[in-house]
Amino acid sequence: LDEVDVMVAGGADANISRPLWTSFNSLRVMTRNLDDPTRAMRPFDSRRDGFVLGEGAAFLVLEDLSHALNRGA
Repeated sequence: LDEVDVMVAGGADANISRPLWTSFNSLRVMTRNLDDPTRAMRPFDSRRDGFVLGEGAAFLVLEDLSHALNRGA
């Protein structure tokens, strides 16, 4: 961080669309338990019956210690 005081890095994936949903649904790989969230997403359960499409985002703020202390962080 010798050249900047603060950096923000991140990304997002929000690509659920009708064509994507239709494609996975036609392959019959999606869970049939969409009405019950406690049964829909069970990746390590032997009774799982498919997967759930999802979207997500994450961002990370990297800041020089002296800069953070100067602003009272």
